[in-house]
Amino acid sequence: MTESELVHSILRQAEGEGRRLHAERLARVRCRLSFQSQLDERLIQEMFARWRRDTLCEHADLEVEHLPPYALCPRHRQFLADCSGQHAPPDGCPYCSLEANEMAGREWTLIGIDAASDVVC
Repeated sequence: MTESELVHSILRQAEGEGRRLHAERLARVRCRLSFQSQLDERLIQEMFARWRRDTLCEHADLEVEHLPPYALCPRHRQFLADCSGQHAPPDGCPYCSLEANEMAGREWTLIGIDAASDVVC
């Protein structure tokens, strides 16, 4: 997936979720990005700022949370370590000795939107 494809997907999903919630506009869009994606966050932010015009996201901020690498036992589906990119995952599961798989889930995930409030106090 490229930065361009990612931004289009983020906008499409956020817009769809906003419409489902009957929001008039969104204030914030939050997504989680896998460490494995190797995408340029600066470019993602620039594209989002440019392409959000005439959408519910026109005035929304994009917040990107980075998902660190982790190890997962394929049998127990148990997280074994949060590697944070600093070191390799453990050699194997302490419960069954199977080799742990390094993975970080989906490349990206929309984790939330915040609708803007037009209420003035």
